[in-house]
Amino acid sequence: MEKLILDLQQDFPQAKFKYVVADAGISHGMKSNVESIASAVTEEQLGEGGNLTVLINNVGGGLTVFTDGTKPFRTFIETPAADIDTLYNVNARFMTQLTRAILPMLCKAGRGPSLVMNIGSLAAHAAPPYIPVYTGSKAYLNTFSTSLANEMHDLREQQVRRKPYSGGHAISDVEVLCLTLGEVADTQFLAESSNSFFIPTATAVAKACIGRVGCGAKGPVAAYWTHGLQLLFLRWTPDWIVSLAARKSMRAAIKTAIYDGRAEKAEIIKEGKIA
Repeated sequence: MEKLILDLQQDFPQAKFKYVVADAGISHGMKSNVESIASAVTEEQLGEGGNLTVLINNVGGGLTVFTDGTKPFRTFIETPAADIDTLYNVNARFMTQLTRAILPMLCKAGRGPSLVMNIGSLAAHAAPPYIPVYTGSKAYLNTFSTSLANEMHDLREQQVRRKPYSGGHAISDVEVLCLTLGEVADTQFLAESSNSFFIPTATAVAKACIGRVGCGAKGPVAAYWTHGLQLLFLRWTPDWIVSLAARKSMRAAIKTAIYDGRAEKAEIIKEGKIA
């Protein structure tokens, strides 16, 4: 994290940076972790002109959070209860609790437009095998984001009609945007050399995410255009074709252990569970 801050300071010398380290995967300390983040971004902590207007929920993981560290993929039966809790904490619970803590700051009157950007996954639409907990948590993010976007829109309409919201918070223009991503190169899952037509670089995807702000979408929308093509395929193709493609793609990924960067076959292949 310190290296990242140093790199950012070199690229943006006029900007100020502040960070809080928190573990999104634990259950017993989640409340204190969320509170520590929220308390660090108050007006008092940020100083003059430091109003918070953007929340990007990009924490997540599905293949690198297992406690034994041996399998990039596994069957649902094999998944320990503790790892299921960790997956849902990282991909759903932490994001939900942090949004609940930060949203009142974004809603504060006089700050102008604000943004909640939630980063989703094509896996939630394809539902490939061997990662059902991950895909289920990402599907939750899609529905949560859509519902919250509709809620903020309705609250703005009530405010315009001079019908105050009983919750006690003034509702400014808060956009809730859920962006669907596919595979991205130069990340912890794929090397930069993996860049291809359907696997853009992290920089290209980041620019595409920013470009989607203000698009007006309430439901999940693809950030990068080639991921949009994949999303269209998943939405308009018969289920049996999507299922076949997902199963074949997952078998190939398991055989090469592509997500953790190893060339050897995954343990699940060695055990003969996937042909």
